[in-house]
Amino acid sequence: MRQSTRPVKTPKAEKPFSSSTEEALDRISDRHGFTEREREVALLTIRGRSAPYISEELCLSQATIRTYQRRIYQKMSIHGKQELIDSVEAERCAGEERA
Repeated sequence: MRQSTRPVKTPKAEKPFSSSTEEALDRISDRHGFTEREREVALLTIRGRSAPYISEELCLSQATIRTYQRRIYQKMSIHGKQELIDSVEAERCAGEERA
């Protein structure tokens, strides 16, 4: 088996993201059974990052990122990025009402 010679890349610093938004994504991730990688892709997606950016950030191919996004959408029974963002925002608001 051939091993990759690509260096491991340290993720770039992201601007601070609302912890309540990340907590909402955690609840959604748990509810829908996301893998850790799916959660990472979902987080970058809701931050508005493109597949090319995410692939560079996570050292994965763009096709792999699109596959992760498709799996996330299937698990949540949604159809795209905007619905993902809306779902996380709705979960965040519901979490704030419970608090």
